[in-house]
This record gives sequence, structure tokens and C-alpha cells, in this order.
Amino acid sequence: PKRTAEFEARAASIIRASWDGAPIPKGQPVALFLRFYFRRPKRLQTKATPDHALPMPRRPDLHNLIKSTMDALERGAVLSDDGQVMSIRAEKWYCSTGQPVPRIVIKIEVQP
Repeated sequence: PKRTAEFEARAASIIRASWDGAPIPKGQPVALFLRFYFRRPKRLQTKATPDHALPMPRRPDLHNLIKSTMDALERGAVLSDDGQVMSIRAEKWYCSTGQPVPRIVIKIEVQP
């Protein structure tokens, strides 16, 4: 879909600009830790709602976010092949009120 392709291209560009190493070699196993933050909807922007990040049990589906992010890591020249990912932990959250900017936090651990 068009929105997915746009996301992957934009994410790959940001990843490429912030990654200062060489691509992780093909065949080198890695573990991914992904945390997706989304803008809070109006219904969660009240004084009665906690300020901290809140779980997001709505669309987009987590598996689609994971796949798009893995494709962006490959296009952004961090992973040589998304098949080298051997472990994934991923979460979806609404942003905290103190840090309301939607973002993806990515941690990559190279495995022995």
C-alpha cells in the first residue's frame, strides 16, 4: 500500500542519517527491540488521564509495524537482510504528555 511505502521510505531515510556504522553483515543474527509511540487521541488528553505513556490497543496492527520497520532497517542499510532477525520484542504506546512526539525507539543487539 502507498502509506506503507511512504512510511518505509521516510523511516529508511531517518535511519540512514542516524546510523553511523556499516550494515550488520548478512548471516549475523540480531535481536530487535521496538517501541512505537503514537499521538494521543483527544479522549486521552484530559486532566483525569495519567501523564505517562499508555498502552495502545488499537490499529495499526503490531505485526505490520514490525514488518515495515524491518524493511526500513534493510532499506536504510542497517540490516543486510531482515531474515537475520532472530528475536523481536515490540510494543505500542500512546505518547506521554511530557514527550508528545510520535516516534519509534529501535534497539539492535548483535547476537553471538
